[in-house]
Amino acid sequence: MVNTVKYFKPEIIFYTFLAFFCSKILCAQSYSGALIVQDSLSFPYYIKLDQNGSSGYSVSDIQGSTETFSLIDINQFDNKMGVEIEESQLVYTRLNSASYDDFCKIIFKAKLNSKSINEEFKALTSDQSPCGNGIVKLENTKSLSAKLKKIKSKIEKNRALKTLTSKSDRETSVKKIEQLIKLSVLDYSTQISMNSQDFFDFIFFNDYANITLIFENITLENWKNFIEVKNGLIIQNNNSLELVKTSDASRSTIVFSNENLLAGKSFIVRINENLSLRFIFPNSFENISFLF
Repeated sequence: MVNTVKYFKPEIIFYTFLAFFCSKILCAQSYSGALIVQDSLSFPYYIKLDQNGSSGYSVSDIQGSTETFSLIDINQFDNKMGVEIEESQLVYTRLNSASYDDFCKIIFKAKLNSKSINEEFKALTSDQSPCGNGIVKLENTKSLSAKLKKIKSKIEKNRALKTLTSKSDRETSVKKIEQLIKLSVLDYSTQISMNSQDFFDFIFFNDYANITLIFENITLENWKNFIEVKNGLIIQNNNSLELVKTSDASRSTIVFSNENLLAGKSFIVRINENLSLRFIFPNSFENISFLF
């Protein structure tokens, strides 16, 4: 997560997230839940672990105004009976740089052979200064999604609920659960949805001179009609565009404008040899900006 100048409370309701964890080992799965900070605010929180159980990534406030994607390290402790999960590097945030002052990394421990995780976390800035603390609660995403679908089905079909609640209340509850199901994904990196007038600050690429964007099922011959570049040059190579920064002092920006060609399509940004992020354009939008 990022250390923001002020907190933004997400609209997602926390109480639907239950607190369970992998029954035996930290395996190659994803986990959904929330961070509850000291002042009782809650932020949706998600982690994805690789098959080796030694690294992965986290996302705080998924689809929210403060969404932050970070790489994580997983370190063993206590004679291999537990692990410490630590956010190691910020990849991007949807916050403009004017709204935050530093990366506030989350660190927490989890014991193996545990059915749930309900642990305290600490948060530190880049100079190791404390920037927050609270409780982290997570559940296996697959299990959470199945439970949410069962709850949705009961609300829609249970006769007792129909007699005790109004139709509008049931419809509101179903809509909220459907929103949570959409966020309970097995691998968030493969389906990052963009919104109208969205903004992504790719802090990960601060020191990179070249960034490649790989497009899927999009004809790029006329890319100048829907892409604006600031402080950079674009080099086209088949279905990919390479951004080359032209200034060491200023960061580069790519702005996508609304174009039928982009509706519902996607492109991929490669982070490292093990991780690529797939961004999906909405069916309708004004503009979407990426700062590199």
